[in-house]
Amino acid sequence: MSDKKLTDYVNSELQKGKNIGEIKDVLVSRGWPENEIDDALSEAQSSKQPKTKEGKTEKPKSEKGNGGHKKIYIAGAVIVLLILFVTVCYIITLAPIPVPPPNNPPGPPAVTVLSVSPALLSSNAGGTFTVDVQVKDASDLYGFQFNVEYDPSVLEFASAQEGNFLNNNGANKTFCVEHKANTPGFVKNIACSRLGQGSVEGNGVLEKLAFKAKAAGKSRITLSNVQLANSKAEKIDSTSSGSEVSVS
Repeated sequence: MSDKKLTDYVNSELQKGKNIGEIKDVLVSRGWPENEIDDALSEAQSSKQPKTKEGKTEKPKSEKGNGGHKKIYIAGAVIVLLILFVTVCYIITLAPIPVPPPNNPPGPPAVTVLSVSPALLSSNAGGTFTVDVQVKDASDLYGFQFNVEYDPSVLEFASAQEGNFLNNNGANKTFCVEHKANTPGFVKNIACSRLGQGSVEGNGVLEKLAFKAKAAGKSRITLSNVQLANSKAEKIDSTSSGSEVSVS
């Protein structure tokens, strides 16, 4: 049984004189599944077939009669055509019937988000603090990699330690490479990967970054070259945001 709104729309378009191909193209472009479109078209066409009392399709009877009967038939056909013409003109003047949307249209896919938390923080010169690199809406996450950038005149990088999210299914399930912090203001290749089978989903902390406040000022802590991978070694689409540190 086809969707009633869809069937009503098909009947309306057929009455306007549109052919089946045009109607189907419009519905497909609006996101309707082809099987539901075909059902609605079939139902609309079958409803126009004349039925006998036994429910069978009535075959047209052969034309019989004299010339007078033919004239009557012709006159009747002309009248019917005029009525159809007037009806079509009237329908054209009406507002178009909107195409009903498909049931339960799919929503946009979730995007994995990396962020430095807290987004705003303050510290006294000479003090130390820690920020978390958090992941949100992760799905089938197997490994990560990113760089860290900051203002070396305000901050000094101290250390990076893996969080508990990628390794939350048990100890010794991840492997992390040694990052490089030889260039002031830049930490290269903070990266970890799970080992063996299994991946993780949801929200959590990927990495903990420790800094020392060197001098008064403001510095952004940002992530660059962010790359996430799933258990099939495929790239996961993601976005990232950093934080701002005020040192007094």
